[in-house]
Amino acid sequence: MRPVAGVDVGGLIGRLRGKKPAGPPKPQSLRLTFAYDEEGVRLVRSAERPKPAPPGADLARERPPGRIAVELRRSNGKVLYRAALGETISPTASSGTFSAVVPIESNGDHVALVAGERVALVQPALAAALERSGAKRELGRFPLASA
Repeated sequence: MRPVAGVDVGGLIGRLRGKKPAGPPKPQSLRLTFAYDEEGVRLVRSAERPKPAPPGADLARERPPGRIAVELRRSNGKVLYRAALGETISPTASSGTFSAVVPIESNGDHVALVAGERVALVQPALAAALERSGAKRELGRFPLASA
């Protein structure tokens, strides 16, 4: 069958055969937008995306020492996905926003932001969060249903 310019031939044939055309693509990932200020870090928005998340880091390896990473976790804390983030929290700004993309996993319960051991933060609330979390170096945990 020859394509016809401007005509969805597959959809037309499907309708003629009584089949419904395919719906919108199933979401494969979430774009999470975080904000930080003198109060700490908050998840402010979560949006579904039809594209897959970027490949994650090897979970058997240590977290990147000089970067902040986002981890998708089960409710029991088991890490399902980890990705190092680029420039997220400015060393000089007192507030800002950044985003991360994680895959949609049926058993993913929450995300955590974790800082490598060489990450130093000057914002008092963020530095305090790292101090409180000890060796975990967590900036925060965020339920996926909270955005």
